[in-house]
Amino acid sequence: MATRGRFGRLPAQPNPSLTNTIVAIAREMQQTRDSNVMDAWKNGGNFEGKPVTDEVVLDHWRERMANISKDDPLYDTYSETVTQLEYTIAESKISTRYAQGKASAASMVAFYTNWAKKIPVDSEFHRVLERNAAQFAKVLAAQAKAAAKKAPKPLSPDVVARVQNEVPGMYLTNVLTNIARGRLVIAGDEGLDKIRLGAEENDPGAMLAIINEFNTSPQFNQPYTDTTGRLHKMSYHDEVMADLHRLDPTIGVKDSLTLPMYTTTLQKQGDSLDTQIWVAQGRQDK
Repeated sequence: MATRGRFGRLPAQPNPSLTNTIVAIAREMQQTRDSNVMDAWKNGGNFEGKPVTDEVVLDHWRERMANISKDDPLYDTYSETVTQLEYTIAESKISTRYAQGKASAASMVAFYTNWAKKIPVDSEFHRVLERNAAQFAKVLAAQAKAAAKKAPKPLSPDVVARVQNEVPGMYLTNVLTNIARGRLVIAGDEGLDKIRLGAEENDPGAMLAIINEFNTSPQFNQPYTDTTGRLHKMSYHDEVMADLHRLDPTIGVKDSLTLPMYTTTLQKQGDSLDTQIWVAQGRQDK
């Protein structure tokens, strides 16, 4: 009769069921901590004996993200959670200030527009941000229309400064974008950051070519008939430069547009919008 037994001192094999149970328990405990810290933050409560503020909840998720490899699928989940929390907190603060009358509709437009720049264009979140910006733009337009019906008052120095700093950049961007689209150096749904002569996007040479065409092409430098059939005695170039001079007197009516001039208007625009956001969020300095 054959005998059966185990020879040598073979290590005992781990129990897969026990290992899986331990992992599941640890995961459930972490998920419970995640849920508890979020509930405490939303409801003004405590987590592990401490009040949960905005920074506490952000630090919790940043720590979760820092403790795993970027190759782990959970890294993207935690990263997205941090981004959404940062947005939710910032929106909550500026919305509160708007409700209190401490932030304007223009500040809300700037807030949503700047957040949209951080988000992929073809995403639902980007569309949500664009819709929010558009809704406050309508509020801003309605306020402007209502103000126009009242007796005219001198503009405050702050408003004059904002017009001079913000509008020229927006106006020039619109002018150059339309020219670029007409020359097919960007597609109909693209902005100037996609401008190209060859394969390279955001090509400075292509931008210089568009600006040079605006300054020298007969199409833009002689009287013209617009799409409604109205004859303009001034050239399109001269009209644009006259508009820019009215918006910002530092730009001369007889000036030719240059790339440094354009980039300066964009810098002023960006600085002014940033200042509005800082003020709206209660930050008076950088």
